[in-house]
Amino acid sequence: MTPALIGREHPVGVLRAEIGRATDSHGGLVLVTGEAGIGKTTLVTQAAQEARRRGALVLGGSCWDSGSAPGYWPWVQVVRALRRSVGAEEWARAEEAAGGRLAVLLGEPGGTGTGDGEAGAAAGGPEERFPADGDKEPFAVYDAVTTALVTVSQSRPVVVVLDDLHWSDPASLKLLEFAAQHAWFERLLLLGTYRDVEVETPGHPLRQLVLPLASRATTLTLTGLERDEVGALMAVTAGREPDPALVAEVHRRTGGNPFFVEQTARLWHSGSPVTAVAPGVREAVRRRLGLLPGPVGELLTTAAVLGREFHRQGLALVAGQPVPHVDRLLDRAVSARLVTARESGRFTFAHDLVRETLYDALDEPDARARHGAVVRALDGTAGLPEQARILPGDLAGHAYLAGGELPPVRRVELLVEAARDAAGRLASEEAVGHYRRALQIAESAADRAATDVPALAGGADRHGGRADGPAPAAARRAVREEHGGPAGTWVTAPCGTGPPGTAPVPPTTLRPLPHRTGRAGEPGADDGQHTDRADPPEAHGCEAARALRRRAALVALELGGELHHSGAETEAWAVFDRAAAFAAALDEGELLARVAITLYSRSALADSPTRARCTALLRDAYRALTGGGTDAGRPDPDRLPPELIAQELARLSTTLARRGEDDDALAFSLWARHDSIWGLGTSEERLALTDEMATVARRTGNRDMEFHATSMRWVTLLELDDPRYLDQFRTARALAERMGVRRTDLGVAVDHCLVASLGGRFDEAEAHLTQVTDLGREHSPFAFVALHIVWGLRLLQCRFTRAEEVLGQLGAAGHPYPALLEGITAAERGDRARALRSAAELEELPDPFPRVFEPLRIRLRAQAAVLSGDQARIASARSALEPYRGQWLVSLYGCDISGPVDLWLGLLDTAAGRWDEAVGELDSAVASADRLSARPWALRARSALARALRARASASDRSRADELDARVAEESESLGMGAPAAAPEGGPARGRPEHPEPGDGTAGAPSAGRLTGQAPPRPPAPWNRPDGSQPPSRSRTNRPAQEPQPAPPEQSAQGVFRREGAVWLLAYDGRTVHLPDAKGLRDLATLLAAPGTGVPAVRLLAAESGEAAVAARSFGGDPVLDEEARARYRRRLEQLDDAIDRATASGDDDVAAAYDRERAALLDELRRAAGLGGRTRRLGDEAERARKAVTARIRDTLRKLVPLHPELAAHLRASVSTGSACAYRPEQPVRWLL
Repeated sequence: MTPALIGREHPVGVLRAEIGRATDSHGGLVLVTGEAGIGKTTLVTQAAQEARRRGALVLGGSCWDSGSAPGYWPWVQVVRALRRSVGAEEWARAEEAAGGRLAVLLGEPGGTGTGDGEAGAAAGGPEERFPADGDKEPFAVYDAVTTALVTVSQSRPVVVVLDDLHWSDPASLKLLEFAAQHAWFERLLLLGTYRDVEVETPGHPLRQLVLPLASRATTLTLTGLERDEVGALMAVTAGREPDPALVAEVHRRTGGNPFFVEQTARLWHSGSPVTAVAPGVREAVRRRLGLLPGPVGELLTTAAVLGREFHRQGLALVAGQPVPHVDRLLDRAVSARLVTARESGRFTFAHDLVRETLYDALDEPDARARHGAVVRALDGTAGLPEQARILPGDLAGHAYLAGGELPPVRRVELLVEAARDAAGRLASEEAVGHYRRALQIAESAADRAATDVPALAGGADRHGGRADGPAPAAARRAVREEHGGPAGTWVTAPCGTGPPGTAPVPPTTLRPLPHRTGRAGEPGADDGQHTDRADPPEAHGCEAARALRRRAALVALELGGELHHSGAETEAWAVFDRAAAFAAALDEGELLARVAITLYSRSALADSPTRARCTALLRDAYRALTGGGTDAGRPDPDRLPPELIAQELARLSTTLARRGEDDDALAFSLWARHDSIWGLGTSEERLALTDEMATVARRTGNRDMEFHATSMRWVTLLELDDPRYLDQFRTARALAERMGVRRTDLGVAVDHCLVASLGGRFDEAEAHLTQVTDLGREHSPFAFVALHIVWGLRLLQCRFTRAEEVLGQLGAAGHPYPALLEGITAAERGDRARALRSAAELEELPDPFPRVFEPLRIRLRAQAAVLSGDQARIASARSALEPYRGQWLVSLYGCDISGPVDLWLGLLDTAAGRWDEAVGELDSAVASADRLSARPWALRARSALARALRARASASDRSRADELDARVAEESESLGMGAPAAAPEGGPARGRPEHPEPGDGTAGAPSAGRLTGQAPPRPPAPWNRPDGSQPPSRSRTNRPAQEPQPAPPEQSAQGVFRREGAVWLLAYDGRTVHLPDAKGLRDLATLLAAPGTGVPAVRLLAAESGEAAVAARSFGGDPVLDEEARARYRRRLEQLDDAIDRATASGDDDVAAAYDRERAALLDELRRAAGLGGRTRRLGDEAERARKAVTARIRDTLRKLVPLHPELAAHLRASVSTGSACAYRPEQPVRWLL
C-alpha cells in the first residue's frame, strides 16, 4: 500500500478486480467520483500501473477547464497515445478498421495518418468538421474510435483512462457512452473520473449526460479519510508522528480530504500552524463555492457566521427567510457536499475550510453586522426548539465579534452569562476568557461614554468605523474557534477608575440587568442606561459612564473569583484590587460594601498584607455605607473586629436591597450575610436566609443560587437536629438533576457522600467519595476540603491508620488548620500527649478563630479536657458547648459533621464523675442520632452511655448497659465498623492501640452475654485492643481492689510497646529495639494496656477469634457453644462471606484478607468446640489449655527479649504474672504508648 492510497483499500480492490477481468475476459466502464483533492486521479493512476504490469495497453486523456479546448479533446489525446504506443503495422490495421476516419479526429486533412497530428490541430479541430449536434458525423467519429480500440484489444487488453470528465465537452461524454455500450464484451476497460459534487447539481450542463453513464458503470465514490487514516497520511507526509489532538484538529478542518491533509501536513512540518491554509487548498474550495447559485452561497455565508454547526430554524431566523425556503437552499448545499445533514434539523459544514473560506470573504463591517444580527435575531426567541438554541458561549462570541453593532451593556451581559455557564461546567479557562472580554468591553465603553456618547449608543466608532470590535479576519476566526481565547490587552481606565493591567474573579450571584432588544441606535435598543431612547443621549453620558464602570467592578469581582477558584491567586488578587479601585473611585457605598465583603471572604488564606488591605477596605466600606462618624450610637469601625464588620455590612446591604427592590443586590447580600455568620449559634437566622435566598433565586431565575440555598438548608436543618434534613437533601439532589450542570452534580456528590456517611452507608459514601477526591485533584482550592471529607469518613469508620495517612497530605493541599485534625485524630486514638499538644497550639492562635472551623475546635477542646481529666478544662469545655445543647456540631459549611453536642457534654460529665448528668446527656445524644438516622453516631453515643451506666451502677444500670453493649456490637458488625470510638477516661493516658480494621476478628463479634445468657464479666470498652480484649470498667463499684492509682504524669516513667506493621517497636529506659511480630508480644501489649487487672488466659488465647471464642472458653463446665452461639457463628460466617465478596469486587485485597483471617479463626474455633466425632466439648479443658499456651508464649517472648533489651525483659519478668489469669502489676506506674 503506497502512502497515497491510505484508506482506499476497497476501491483499490474493485479496480484490481476490473483490470483482472478485462485481462482475462471482457472490460467495462468504471467511474470514480468525489470532490476535488479526494484522490480520484491518484487512484486511477495506481490502477493504470497495475494494468501495465499485467500487460495491458494503457491510454489516457484529460479534460481541460478552458473554453478554447477543441471538441473531443480527451479522445484526441487517447488516439494520439494509441498511435504512439503501437507499431506502424498495428496502427495501419486499426485505422483501416476505423474506415480512415481517425486522421480527421487527429486534425489531419488527409487520411494517410503518417503524422502525429500535433501541427494539424491548428488548422481546425475535429469539432469543426464533425459538429457535436449533428447525427451522422458524430456517429462516424464514435464508431471510428471504438472500432480502433477494439481492433487493438484483439492482441492485448486496452485500458483507457479519462480524467476530469466534469470539464468535458458533451460530445466526448457521448463518445464514452457509445464505447462503453458497444465494446462491453471486448477486452477494453474504460476508466473515468469526475467531481460528482459539481456535475450532479441541478442545472449543470453535463448533468443529463453523466447520469446515463453512471447507470451503465461501476461507480466508486471516494469520501474523506477517517481520523486514524489522516494521522497515518500526516506521518508519511511530514516524516513524524502527530499527536492525537493535532490529528483530530486536522481531520475536523479538512474533512479527511487527502489533498488538504497533505498540504496541511507540509505546512505543519515547515513550522506553520495547522490553521494555516495552503493557497492551492483555498483555491480549490473557492472554486467549489463559486459553482453555487447566489442565494445558496449567501445563505451559507450566514451559516458560516453562525459556526461550524447550525440548526435550520436558527439559520432561517438569522437570515430572515422562511424555513421551507431555507430547506430548499440547504438541499443544494448538501448535494454539493459542502454541508452535511445531521439529526433533529441540524447541519454542519463538510469541513472547516469551507466555513473559513466563506467567512474570510467578508469585510470587517459586514462581519460585525452579521454577528450583531445573530444576537438580535436570537434575543427573546423563546419559541425556538431546544436543538436550535445557541450555546451561551457561542452567543457571547457573536456579541464580542459584533463590536459596535450592539450596545456594550448587552455584550457584557452575554459574555458574563457565558462565563457563568462555563464555570458551571468547571471549564475555568473558558470562563476566565469570557470574563476578560466582558471587563475589556465595559472599561473601554465607559471611557468612551465620558467623551463620546454616540459610541455608547452602539454606533460605529468615528475613527475607522470599528468601535471596540475585533479587526482582522484571522483574529476573528481565532476567537470564534475557541469561545474563550485571549481577550487582547487591557485598556487603561481614565478618570482614576483604577490601575491598568490584567485582572480576574469567581462567579457571584449577579444576574444580567434587564435589557431590550433592537439594533443599536434604533428605538428599543439597550443603551446601557435602561432609559427610553427618546431622551437625549448627551444628558445621560456621564451617568452611563458610571453605570459601565460599576458593571466593570462587578465583572472584575467575578473574574477574580474564577481565577482564585482555579488556583491563580496572584492574578486573582490583582483583579480584586482593580475591582476595589473601581468601587472606591465611584464612591458608591453599596458597591464598595459588595467588593469589600467579597474580598474579605477570599482573604482567609491570603498573606498578611493582603488580609490587612481587605480589612482596611471593610472599614472604608462601613464608613461609606453608614455615612462615617460614630454618632447615633454607631461603633468606630477601627475598633471592631473585621468579622463583625463583614456581618454588619451584609446586614445593611440586605436592608438596602430590600428597600430598593433590587433583586440583584439582594441576592448577593443574602448570600454574603449567610456566609459571614456561618457557625455556631446562627442556625435559626441562616435557615430564614436560605428560605429568602431560594425565593429570590426562583424569582430571578438564578438556578445556581437556588441550589446553593437548598443545599445549605439541609445542612442547617441537620445542625438544628431536624430530621427534615433528609427531605431537603433529596430536594437539592432533584434540583441538581434538573439543572444538569457539572458543578452542581459534584456538589450533590459531596452532599451524598456526607449524608451516606452519616447514615452508616459506607459503601455508598465510598462510591461518591471518588468523585469528591477527583474534584479535589482537578481544582486545587477544593483539594483540602476533599481531603477533609475523606478524613472525616475514615474517622467515622474508626479507620485511624487511614485517617492519619490523610493527615500527611493536608499541608500540601493547603488545609489551614492541619493541627486541628491531628489533635482530634490523636484524641480518638487515645494519644493524650499529642492531643493536648495540638489543643494547646490552637488555643494560642489569635482570635477570632474562623467561624467555619470553630465547631471542630470546640470538639477538640472537649476531647482534650476528657483526656486530661483536669476539672478546670472540663468546666471550660462544657461552658463552650452548653449554649448549643440539642444541636449538632457542623463545620466547614457542612463538610464536617462532628456529632450531637449532647454527646460531648455527656462525655465531659462522665470524665467529671457527674454520672446522672452524663446519663441524661447521653440519652439525649442517642435519641438525637436515632432521630437523624445517624447510625455511627448513635452507636458511639450508646457505647458512651453504657459506660456511664456501669459507672453509675444503680439497680437497673447494669442490665441496660448490657443491652446497649449487645446492640452496639451487633450494629457495628452490620455497618462494617469495629466498636465505636468514645472518649477515654480522665487521668493520665495509658495509650490506646489503634482500632482494628474490620474483619480482624475483633469487630462486632458476639458478646459473652449473648452467647451464654450471662452478663459479661466487664463492660465493653470504647475501643478494642490489639488482641480484641477490653480494658476493665472504671466504675466506682467494680474497680478491682488490686488496681494501683496512677501516678501523676510528670512522676511516671514512659515506654513504648507498639506494633508497626510486621514488627514491634519496644522502648524503655533509654533503649529502643524492634522485634518481629509474635503472639507473646500481643499478649504483653494487652496486659500493659490494663495494669493491675487480671486478664483471663482464654481471652488472650482467643484474641484472634473475637468475642465468640472468648465467651466459649470463659466459663466452667458449660458446653463450649450453646445453640444461640452456634446460630451467631453461622450468621457471622455468612456476613463474612458477603464482606469478602464485596471487598474482592472492589479490589480491596487487604480488607478481604482480614475478613478471611477472621473467617478461618472462627471455623477453627468451631472445629475445636465440636471435639472428636462432632460431640460437644466442655469448657474446663479449654481453660487449662489456654493457661499453658499463653504462659508458654509469654515466657518464650521474654526469653528472646533478654539479649536484645535486658532492662525491659527484667521489668516485665518482675511485673507480669501468668496463670489462668495474667496481669501486669509494676511496682512503679509506667505510661506506655501502645
